Amino acid sequence: MIWGFVFIGLLLGGIAIVWRIGGPMERAGIGIILFNALATFAVIALADARWENLELAVLFLDAMAFAAFATIAMRSNRFWPIWVTGLQLAQITTHLARMADPVIMPKAYEAGQGLWAWLQIAIIAYSAWQMHQNETPRRSPD
Repeated sequence: MIWGFVFIGLLLGGIAIVWRIGGPMERAGIGIILFNALATFAVIALADARWENLELAVLFLDAMAFAAFATIAMRSNRFWPIWVTGLQLAQITTHLARMADPVIMPKAYEAGQGLWAWLQIAIIAYSAWQMHQNETPRRSPD
């Protein structure tokens, strides 16, 4: 339960950073993560799912997020979308692993789903900060 609150804090912190100093691509990226997280929470809560079986609705959401990140990666001149798209593919692979081996423990399946989003948020927030640092004019020491 505590990790859910830590994730929410990380997500809100990432949103705050990206909203303040990020560009349109970073905002779109963090928006995709926000939408996917909210939709996943809603699907899991409404279905009363406990990660016992393959969660097809969550797999669909993750596939749509992959398509959105891939679109950003193809249109962007930045490097972070490639990493985030790759991590989204890893998230889809977690579903495929569950499909291939239903014996995988529900907690491992659930944790495997969340891990990639944490890294995606960190990458996008860091990229926004790095872009801001590169665009901020430097004063020469007098």
